[in-house]
Amino acid sequence: MRLSFRRPSTSDIFFAGYLMFIFFLPFTKFSVPVVGRYEFTVGDLLLLALSSYVMLFQRKILKIYRVYFYTFLIFVLCVSASGVMAKNMQMFSLAILPYAFGVLIIISTLHVFSLGDVTHKLKRLSQVMTASLLLATLPVFYQIVAGSKLDQYYDAYGWRYTFLAQNPNQFGVYIILFFFILSLITVKFFPRKLIRVFLVMVVFYPTALFSGSKTAALIFTVNFLVVMGILFLQASTVKKMTIVPVAIVLLAMSVVPFMDFIEQQAGQIRRATAVFELLSAEGEVIDASSSTGKSQHVGMDLFYRYPILGVGMANKPMYGGGVEIHNSYIKFLAESGIIGFCAFLLIFLLPMISMLAARDSLIIIGAFCVFYLMFAAMNWPHMLFRQRWVWFFMVFCFIFTRLDRSGNIQKSRLEVFN
Repeated sequence: MRLSFRRPSTSDIFFAGYLMFIFFLPFTKFSVPVVGRYEFTVGDLLLLALSSYVMLFQRKILKIYRVYFYTFLIFVLCVSASGVMAKNMQMFSLAILPYAFGVLIIISTLHVFSLGDVTHKLKRLSQVMTASLLLATLPVFYQIVAGSKLDQYYDAYGWRYTFLAQNPNQFGVYIILFFFILSLITVKFFPRKLIRVFLVMVVFYPTALFSGSKTAALIFTVNFLVVMGILFLQASTVKKMTIVPVAIVLLAMSVVPFMDFIEQQAGQIRRATAVFELLSAEGEVIDASSSTGKSQHVGMDLFYRYPILGVGMANKPMYGGGVEIHNSYIKFLAESGIIGFCAFLLIFLLPMISMLAARDSLIIIGAFCVFYLMFAAMNWPHMLFRQRWVWFFMVFCFIFTRLDRSGNIQKSRLEVFN
């Protein structure tokens, strides 16, 4: 039998490079220091190569995707206008830098999905993301089985699990957004494989708890329940009457023993699971007297004093002292004023508006809205927009809303998107 070999096209090579970028995107420990607390990662190197190729040689982005790119440029321009109020231009410049990387991520991602077999690309993307997530479970299961902790995969204090991310916050956001994307791809394009996502989430659950993140524990659990609910809706009547009830009973019986066992493995797990007790006892997870609550109060005070342009990105300490604002919405209000905040809302809400105008099924629209609203909720106690994978998530969500189940462009109910 003769073996045939097809010479890869330029598009194939570019897509392979893009998949490598996605794989390394959250692994920020593969980096070298550059300036301040910023580091140049392997993912950044791949991104620069990919985006440079697009800008210099290809420049192929479908017209219907350009609205997102232009909106993002407006956002960057409006936020940058706050520089006239900045007292520390170095801090301001470093705060704008992630948005420059956001531009490159958007260019590369829009280009990838403007060419070739989109369904095939989505399949490969989901496989790479699954491999990335499963790789992150290995040190956790090694610790559970061998009883030996691998300190190199923990934070600087040796307490909270970070795998190859720089800190627990990065790791928690990475796993949440990757599972959101993985769930959305499977629900819409490969619904028969949703059980595989469910099983991956079952395997990954201890790893989510090892991060010690309350946000990751809560939102990962909600994601898990959403996937389980969709599986139930997809099941035949016979399965709903037989297999599903048995699975629910077994799951309910195993939760308490599983949690008791996991909490014995590492102290930070107790921190993560405490979020459920806080919700049941108080109904909220943010204490107004905490550093997070105080930073939000100071942020609103700065907005009232400087409502138009704010105080300049990352310049809150120059005006109000203390720690940075732990709230994306209040941070943009305080540091870029009403001009920057309105531009932020525009780029932030664009995927949601596009989804509500899409011609998809109620299950797909509902799942998307739940995931995106959880992402919105994550930004209340955190400032997430310095993280590269946040911009990847948002631009992917916009692309997702423009595709039908076959991976073809679908017509929107809003003419502005067509």
